[in-house]
Amino acid sequence: MEWYVAVLKKYADFSGRARRKEYWMYALITTLISIALAVVDNAAGLVKATGGISPLQTLYALGTLIPGIAVTVRRLQDIGKSGWMILIAFIPLIGAIILLLFMIREGDRGTNQYGRDPLGRRGRNRDDDDRRDGRRYEEYDDEGDDDRPRRRRDEDDEDDDRPRNRGEDRRRDRD
Repeated sequence: MEWYVAVLKKYADFSGRARRKEYWMYALITTLISIALAVVDNAAGLVKATGGISPLQTLYALGTLIPGIAVTVRRLQDIGKSGWMILIAFIPLIGAIILLLFMIREGDRGTNQYGRDPLGRRGRNRDDDDRRDGRRYEEYDDEGDDDRPRRRRDEDDEDDDRPRNRGEDRRRDRD
């Protein structure tokens, strides 16, 4: 519920970035509330009285329209796309599929033109470095369900719990 409230607090904020969890939790809670309001409308007989329109659900949809667009724009900006890419949804069938693929894609690591990484990750993808120099990294700090990025440690670095600066290691190896 905190993700839903966080999106509503940024009611019309189209700047910055929104991580996948923020977007999908908002979408899930909005859908559940919309379904619940439709049930209430039907149970109260409001749908028949208004000629097939669900008034509570319609008011809720209008009230959450701007925050829904805003979180979608911020999500697009998290993957490095312009917020105007939301208009791709107007292309029948294909547009919705493309937008769905954008929404499930991992956000850019580090800072992009729209702001800092909401997960606090830095720069390049660490897996690329792992494949390039053949080192194997293991995750440690798997306690808790928080969303902080996991710290990594070189497997041959048993006694040192500090994350290593890989750039310095490469410079030292070349010298």
